[in-house]
Amino acid sequence: MLVATFNMKNSYSPASPKNWIRRAEAAKELIQKRKLDVIGTQELTPRTKDYLEKRLEDYIFVGESRGSASISDEYNSILLKKEVFDLLDTKTYSLSNDINKKGGRFLLDFFPRICTVAHTLYEGHNYLIINTHLDNLFSYNRKLQLEVLSKIIRLEKDSKEDIIIM
Repeated sequence: MLVATFNMKNSYSPASPKNWIRRAEAAKELIQKRKLDVIGTQELTPRTKDYLEKRLEDYIFVGESRGSASISDEYNSILLKKEVFDLLDTKTYSLSNDINKKGGRFLLDFFPRICTVAHTLYEGHNYLIINTHLDNLFSYNRKLQLEVLSKIIRLEKDSKEDIIIM
């Protein structure tokens, strides 16, 4: 199984040399060339997700957005290669005091943080796949987010599943 994580590095400014439109085709080609089975995304905006879903038809896109304002809304999607994975169940949690509250955040979080969970079957074996993107500014918030992530793992993990965390 080939697993990768891919930070899409959102770019809201059309004038930026790193704007998504300038990188879109290269990102799609990289994913196709590497023949990845699982991809955990970070900073996947609705526009980026829409672009990739239309061009990467071999993948199931799993996960809900974090539920923030539309201009800054993002996903931590998990992309699963359709031909080798069966998706059994999925859920997106908030990395906050209320894991079920869309848009939830800790006091110092600039953006809401989430994790996407996917229960899958791959070659007859069960996997729990988790994808997240922790706070980049405050170590205290990362610690809180990891504590919540640990709680989510205990809640979600079945004894028969191996776990992949991205």
